[in-house]
Amino acid sequence: MGEAGAVESFPVINLSYGAGTAAQVGTVHGGLHVSTGKVGGPSTQPRQLPADVAQFTGRAAELRRLDLLGTSAGPSVAVISGLPGIGKSALAVRWAHSVADRFSDGQLFADLGGDEPAAAATTLSAFLRALGVSRPDEWTDVAERAAHLRTLLSGRRVLMVLDNAHSAEQVRPLLPGSDTCAVVVTSRSQLTSVAVQAAAVRITLEPLSMTSASSCFRVRSVAVSRRRRRRRCGSSTGAEGCRWP
Repeated sequence: MGEAGAVESFPVINLSYGAGTAAQVGTVHGGLHVSTGKVGGPSTQPRQLPADVAQFTGRAAELRRLDLLGTSAGPSVAVISGLPGIGKSALAVRWAHSVADRFSDGQLFADLGGDEPAAAATTLSAFLRALGVSRPDEWTDVAERAAHLRTLLSGRRVLMVLDNAHSAEQVRPLLPGSDTCAVVVTSRSQLTSVAVQAAAVRITLEPLSMTSASSCFRVRSVAVSRRRRRRRCGSSTGAEGCRWP
């Protein structure tokens, strides 16, 4: 520009949200690296739910209570607790699939590891990447990653399933700050401090009633029988000599 030390150029780097970061430079020696926020756009819509639970039966009362999540009159968090193998994960996944269309901005899922707990920092990084953040590990502090997750989820309709939680310390940093989101946590523990803090729906699963257990057994028995017949017949339907119940 004619004067020594004057600004020579104003390159602009466009970010994924359409904002610009202006770099005002004079003479540059070597490479120029600009970190631009590492944030994905609002079009990033994760669909992380596991496969729906086949032959799910029973738990009608619990499903009705979960239906309140994410509604204007309901809470944003539910904690499902109970003994190992009682069906906590199955209930959470079945319900999540049934309401997925209510959460148009995506569904996040994490297995928190139970007795071998995953670190909150690791889960935060996984969620941030799913939401379009390219380098979440550059934020080394858990609180900073958690703050960025809350920012990304603010005002968005996202369902989060946190399965097999070991402790409240795992869960707290993952919770959104926006009531437009809903969270289902499963754990062997009741996670009382999380439930109280989030004013959560608390569901303690008991063994299925004899009626529900018998229905579940019948449904699964039919499914097993059909799979065996398919293998024998070499076809899913219509093979000669095969008849489906």
